[in-house]
Amino acid sequence: MRVMALIVLACLACVARAQPANDLAGDLNRAIQRESGGGFWGVALVARGGEIIFERGYGFADYDAEPNTPDTLFEIASISKPFTATTVLRLCQDGVLELDGSIGQVLTGVPADKRGITIRHLLSHTSGLSGSVGLPYNSNAVRAELIRLMLESEMAAVPGEQFAYCNSCFALLAAIVEEATGEQFEDVVRRLVFEPAGMQHTGFIGDERLRGMPVSSRISSSNPDATAVDWHWSWGYRGMGGVVTTARDLVLFDQALRGGRLLAGATKTEMYQPGLEAFALGWRISTTPRGTLAATHGGAVEGYRCQFTRYLDEDTVTVVLSNDRDDVYAIDQAMSSVLFPPPRIDVELDWSGYTLGQYQHLSMDRPGAWRARAEGDALVLTLADPEQDHTLVTVTAPAAQAKALATQLRTLVAQREAAGEADGAEAALNMGLYLYPYPAADLERQHLALEGCKLTFMPRYNGVGEGGEPVTDERIMLLVVDEARTQWAVMTKMNLASAQAFLRELAQAAGE
Repeated sequence: MRVMALIVLACLACVARAQPANDLAGDLNRAIQRESGGGFWGVALVARGGEIIFERGYGFADYDAEPNTPDTLFEIASISKPFTATTVLRLCQDGVLELDGSIGQVLTGVPADKRGITIRHLLSHTSGLSGSVGLPYNSNAVRAELIRLMLESEMAAVPGEQFAYCNSCFALLAAIVEEATGEQFEDVVRRLVFEPAGMQHTGFIGDERLRGMPVSSRISSSNPDATAVDWHWSWGYRGMGGVVTTARDLVLFDQALRGGRLLAGATKTEMYQPGLEAFALGWRISTTPRGTLAATHGGAVEGYRCQFTRYLDEDTVTVVLSNDRDDVYAIDQAMSSVLFPPPRIDVELDWSGYTLGQYQHLSMDRPGAWRARAEGDALVLTLADPEQDHTLVTVTAPAAQAKALATQLRTLVAQREAAGEADGAEAALNMGLYLYPYPAADLERQHLALEGCKLTFMPRYNGVGEGGEPVTDERIMLLVVDEARTQWAVMTKMNLASAQAFLRELAQAAGE
């Protein structure tokens, strides 16, 4: 039956390609089909200003005959964490919990090494508890057993000092909700989140309220009859996963958060304040190429892959829910490229007078830095070799990119400054050109012009050395990505002082 379904999907892709090029829904559908190779199973949705502008089901909910639709229920795995976070923050807002209070204010018998753990630490994955500690999803253990296990485990780090994604920390938050309220966790979430948001097609695994609604089946090695509603539900999964919902109800959740029905202004601001590794309280916060903020969360569990992206400054939401093994993040990014066409960024590389090394690579450590200036409607970035007075890289981008890049870099610099980081012995800047995929004629001319590139910052370099050993460089990276070849054409690493100087130039170019 799966082969027949793929044939049907291929026919749908042919129909999609025949739609007018200026049709947004058609463009989104074509992007999804192209990214997935025409084999996506699930639901994709886009909403702006609370209004759904695109929604479509793909493939089959039951892997046989029942199609996926925008009303189909999916389990959203770790996207459940923002619901747990919203519930906990609402209890903090109401004075039931204290965001920066010790977990010992709620739990009894907290040992000395864990009394420094706060609710904020648990929400931001900085508690110092090991993510390897927890109960199996199919555990029969009661809440007290989960609490005992977490409190008796060895600390992996000092609370607040390191980021480490921790599923079981959200199970502990669910236990704290029950201890603080005297109510069942599911009932508290329903009362404080689902009902105020109007989410009538949302619940948890095993929720009787969801039976009779269209539901997707779950590919499960342990239970061939599993669905979004019928699967493991225990203290090994509570709080970190298990929310069952529809794409449409996720839009209602987004709008309720934006409109203040769930959290008041100050508490909502806390929710989106990025901390270590840009993770806030239940959300990962990122800066888009447009300089706007996005709150995202993904989810993956047996039978499901999901991605939920909320463009906070642009009142736009994208949802991708799959009951297969699709790359939902790539599909979400393809949809984003349609909604927000990337700015045109052109790059010129000129390495005349230099000798490329093995694999057509040029690398140098220099005391130089990126420079930025505004030229009419354009932002011009240059990277020169100060020893040779030679400009190696020239980037031309729309003027608005100055603000977008400054916003991204400001976040990275602020994180380093807050951590009290000092520059080490490394050079102020390392620059590398990676030219091996380009035509020999261009390499012989020692000049290359690239169109439609992307600029992106990364907080550090993590790679692999020649012997297969891990290599880490803590300097902030600015990459020039040739998206046509998925190639890092230029990779630069800046120490803190160099990044601070570049930030000042970007801010000046942006008129800040």
